Amino acid sequence: MNIFSKKDTNIVKGIAILAMVFHHLNSNNPGIPLKLEGFSDLTLLFATTGKVCVALLTILSGYGLTCSWEKRNISSSNNIIKKIGRGFLFSLEHYIQLLSMYWCVLLFAFICVYFYYGSVISVYGIEEKASLYFWLDVFGIGAVSDGPSLLGGWYLSAIVLLYFLFPIIYILVKKLKIFSVLVLYIPWVYYLIKQDYNMHTDWWLFYVYAFALGIYFAYNNTIVKVSSFFDNKKLLVLCLLALSVFIRAFVALPADGLVACAIILFAKVVINEAGVFGRALSYIGENSANIWLMHIFISMLLNDAGVIVNIGHYIIRVVICLGISILIESMKTAINYNGYVMSLRNRLMKIG
Repeated sequence: MNIFSKKDTNIVKGIAILAMVFHHLNSNNPGIPLKLEGFSDLTLLFATTGKVCVALLTILSGYGLTCSWEKRNISSSNNIIKKIGRGFLFSLEHYIQLLSMYWCVLLFAFICVYFYYGSVISVYGIEEKASLYFWLDVFGIGAVSDGPSLLGGWYLSAIVLLYFLFPIIYILVKKLKIFSVLVLYIPWVYYLIKQDYNMHTDWWLFYVYAFALGIYFAYNNTIVKVSSFFDNKKLLVLCLLALSVFIRAFVALPADGLVACAIILFAKVVINEAGVFGRALSYIGENSANIWLMHIFISMLLNDAGVIVNIGHYIIRVVICLGISILIESMKTAINYNGYVMSLRNRLMKIG
């Protein structure tokens, strides 16, 4: 219990991606509080609660970047210019790592689109901006425009931005500690005051608090400290998780950070020791990035083929995406793809 291990991280990722697929598979509005009547429809309850996947993955992103940052000891330099340069190269390195994973899935999507529609560029329209939309999508920032985006949606563009904002947010969290998270939570306070359940919240500003929370958890070792306290209190952890879901039913999206924290604690204390179930979730978590990128695209293809979307197809969607992910990773291993990417990252590290 003295570390938040790679296995722990993958278990949380596994939970997040399963929640994401279920959330997107079922018709729901995660911004509308369900209240007591919502508990009579468990499908709707789990579908809306599945939106917590965004907070979970964003917390893990902040956590992982912080661990990497502190291993490099980047903040040690007294030269402000050098520190800024190191920070930028650090963000660029992780952006390249993200793109290296994204491009493999995008290539698969392009091949499918070509066989389905006979043209890749046609996905982006026939107007003059089609080429612009294409290149924005290639670099993972398709959501910054008003054009179509094939994979990743708004969250991919948001996470790219958060990667480059990381050095600034890291310094902010180190200076202000947990207060910085409260400040960055202000957009949700505004949301609660306005009570506009159709407000557009799918953009980075509403999840930067979760990113900062992950940073705080990493440098303060919060997850390990809290999970150690609850080590022999598994039933209590389960009750806390149930309570967080209950609160979310009344508060909706602003409570996703609370549910995410409860899930992380549950994963660390309970699921980590769940044998085969824990290992299965960890394996799914290892493939979570590929599944995240392709699951909506796969759903689109299946819908085009006349498959009716319902809960019964949930497992099929997960298995299909997992199978494609395994195939992609096998091909990457065969050509030593990750080795070339790591070589490029190491060159950037030497520059810094």
